[in-house]
Amino acid sequence: MRPPALAALLAVACAQPPAPSRLQQKLERAADLEGVPRPILIAMAYVDSRLRMNAPSPDGGFGLLHLIDRDDAPPARSLARAAQLTGLSPEALRTDPFANARGGAALLRGEAASLFAQFRDLDERRLGDWWMAVMRLSGVDSARVADSYASQVFRVLRDGFAVQVDGEFVRLAPQAFDASGRAVWGAIEQDLSGEYCPNGACVAFVPASTSNYSAGRGGNAITTIVIHDMEGSYSGSIAWFQNPAAAASAHFDVRSSDGEITQQVHDGDTAWHAGNWTVNQHAVGIEHEGYAHNGSAWYTEAMYRSSAALVRWLTSTYNVPRDRSHIIGHYEVPDPNHAGWYGGAEHHHDPCDSWAGNPTWHNNVACYWDWAHYMDLVTGGDSTGMLTGFVGDACCGISAGTRKPLVGATVTLTGTAYSAKTDGSGTYAITVPPGRYTPRATMSGYDPGDHTSLGSGYPAMLTVTAGATTWGSIVLHATTTVVAPPVVKITQPADGAALASSPAAVRGTVSDATVTSAKVDGQSVAVSNGAFTASVMLVAGANTITASATNSGGTGTATVHVSYAPPQTGVQGLVNSADGPVANAAVSLSTGGAHTVTAADGSYAMEAAPGSYMISVDAQGYQPLSKSVTVPPGKVVIVDLTLQKPSPDTTPAAPHIRVDSPAEGSTIDTDSVMVIGVAEVPDLASLTINDEQVDFDGSGNFSAAAPLRLGPNDLIITATERSGATITRTVHVEFAPVALSRTGCGSAPAADLIAVLMLGLMAPRRRKR
Repeated sequence: MRPPALAALLAVACAQPPAPSRLQQKLERAADLEGVPRPILIAMAYVDSRLRMNAPSPDGGFGLLHLIDRDDAPPARSLARAAQLTGLSPEALRTDPFANARGGAALLRGEAASLFAQFRDLDERRLGDWWMAVMRLSGVDSARVADSYASQVFRVLRDGFAVQVDGEFVRLAPQAFDASGRAVWGAIEQDLSGEYCPNGACVAFVPASTSNYSAGRGGNAITTIVIHDMEGSYSGSIAWFQNPAAAASAHFDVRSSDGEITQQVHDGDTAWHAGNWTVNQHAVGIEHEGYAHNGSAWYTEAMYRSSAALVRWLTSTYNVPRDRSHIIGHYEVPDPNHAGWYGGAEHHHDPCDSWAGNPTWHNNVACYWDWAHYMDLVTGGDSTGMLTGFVGDACCGISAGTRKPLVGATVTLTGTAYSAKTDGSGTYAITVPPGRYTPRATMSGYDPGDHTSLGSGYPAMLTVTAGATTWGSIVLHATTTVVAPPVVKITQPADGAALASSPAAVRGTVSDATVTSAKVDGQSVAVSNGAFTASVMLVAGANTITASATNSGGTGTATVHVSYAPPQTGVQGLVNSADGPVANAAVSLSTGGAHTVTAADGSYAMEAAPGSYMISVDAQGYQPLSKSVTVPPGKVVIVDLTLQKPSPDTTPAAPHIRVDSPAEGSTIDTDSVMVIGVAEVPDLASLTINDEQVDFDGSGNFSAAAPLRLGPNDLIITATERSGATITRTVHVEFAPVALSRTGCGSAPAADLIAVLMLGLMAPRRRKR
């Protein structure tokens, strides 16, 4: 009698394999109907989808046989062509396993028929002679990739498999075949010299379309590796990145079955893979064959090891730390448009399963990517060393007891992604692989520095060895800001000007915007936004006007020389109020008379021809005042004016624009004139002179240069209230160059006449800003 254990073992050994599942029957029936070998169709379904009706892949592939539903789909994988060959509807080919399998079988039969007709030495009864037909079903133009796809299918044929898919058992017995006589159609177009094997992970280059990535990285260093899964097949992804319509790419693709690697974008170029432009510019993207929701069927040990070998080479080459802060999944890429969300702009979850609600940190249904194992492979065998040191103020050296630590200084290793902050004692520490590094420290208020800051004999580059600590202390010098004295300019009056009235209105600028006061002939004046105004009393004859301003760098000065001829016939006097002299009041004679503003002591003087005038005074905060005056021949009339502030029940003066310079009807001998005045307009929003915007202060004071054309000019000043209401004032002046205004055309030198003509030609070319 057999022992019970032996009986049980014999029962298991003699048991019949399970009956074929409905899925296997569908695949075999599809192969029979289209006249293709059952084992090849089943092996292709395993390679393409792991025998699952997956959701559409990024390249538009559906189902067991990855039928591509796009207008520009490769004919050998076209779902539309499969519909024509089988008579099945596109919807059935997308969603029904049997229809999808039959569509794939029909496409394989179509490629095989043309090949067997072309090459008479091929025999469709021999599995190995189907190699070229399977190559064509890869859907790619690259012979290298197509042959790689066929190799994958025939490896499955050689080894066989037995798997369960959603509770159904699918079995493929190992197949014998002879592929020694296979041929690769066409020429391999890409340059094979680009193949290299970092850490034993051999890489071939099949370029993506130039429409799917950006040349260069904008000067940015590689600091990150982003791990993706393809949500599709290896050959399908390679073909998709070669399609100009994809608008996507990755640097590397890794195959599931054996870890084969294809590079499609050079490391120095920016692949479009992360959904975050900043990350793209700093990252290398690696796509892995498969579907995240069924990752256990796709994420093979061969894939893990090959990908890890590639990442070890990349991190070593580009000095990227081998940790999970720098080697991340696509699901860990920040959404650039939504703080706190991840997966890039489109919230991809690869290589993990779908999001459980919003795409927040690690909010995945599941993650079949084995990060712990993968990172062990990436970091395995690493020997590291420590680079550490003190960062302090150069004032006090690095000796204990006297040194001054700089807390929070940033230390970076030049040309790498390694960095650290100094702690409360001013110390930093960075763990790095053996190599040569240049630590560099930065901190606000200090000039950057490296190890050479300690003096001669201290090198900038330091060597770190495995298991050892290397010291690289740094001292930083406080930034010394050199402040230059302010540049002061007097913009009015011009140097050498002959003035006919006193006081003179003085305007100027100060280059240092922090300066708030200046002096004009010893009189302190306010500086606002780099500009100042003042009134200076003149004496008969030559006058010197000096302006100065001071900052921490010293004092800047400006000087202009002017002449003043007091009026022989005219009006002069004082403008007062109950509060004392009124400065900067506008005093004018009309009609056709002079115009000036009062000095700080309220005085004014104007030249005027004998005759009768109306003298008017306009000052902000006071009621306007006018009175008649007669100027006799050879006399200067003294007219003192007293202004009153408006009473509470006085109707406010109507909004108006006061122009202090130039006077109405003036003749100007330069091609521009400084327009100075006050817009006494409530709630002033904007101010223009001949449609050009000009600046004004809180009281409406303005000063701006206006270009002139040869001959008569209208200076149109327009003030606009916030309500949209506008007020306009027009001043008429004439531009007559010196050669014309003083001597006439007949006596003007030729050079002056040419200059005048050029001004006349150029003036109409002026445009609004």
